Amino acid sequence: MSQFFRILIVLAGLWVILGLVKRFLAKRRSAAPKPPATNDDVVPCAHCGVYVPRAEAVHARGRNYCSQAHSEADS
Repeated sequence: MSQFFRILIVLAGLWVILGLVKRFLAKRRSAAPKPPATNDDVVPCAHCGVYVPRAEAVHARGRNYCSQAHSEADS
């Protein structure tokens, strides 16, 4: 009978540990950065490819850049 309780305690411990691991992994996934909601709000830099908000992008020669330095470097 005591063997049965030992097995039961070990199984309950494993169940608790698995639950904690699943909860930890779920928090990690939800905390990951999310991509922009729409592609209309951001544009890629023509030089490096980094996405920047359209309002903050440097517009030159019909292209979008993340900074003035990249605008000048891509001449």
